[in-house]
Amino acid sequence: MLKLKSLVNKNLDLSLKEWSEGKKSIGEVAKENKISIWKAMDEAKKRNFTSAITLSDLRNNLDFEL
Repeated sequence: MLKLKSLVNKNLDLSLKEWSEGKKSIGEVAKENKISIWKAMDEAKKRNFTSAITLSDLRNNLDFEL
């Protein structure tokens, strides 16, 4: 059981690393790891992963100006 939990944590770490590098969305992380988006975000925070998305990226993708 301990090995399974360790493997699950390792897979989540790898997914979150790819998210932090901008290679996948938080939704993809959640789906791959069978957790909610909110849980994925909580785990990213706990594990000190940050998003690769910048404020400039957000501004460029919004239909209105901040």
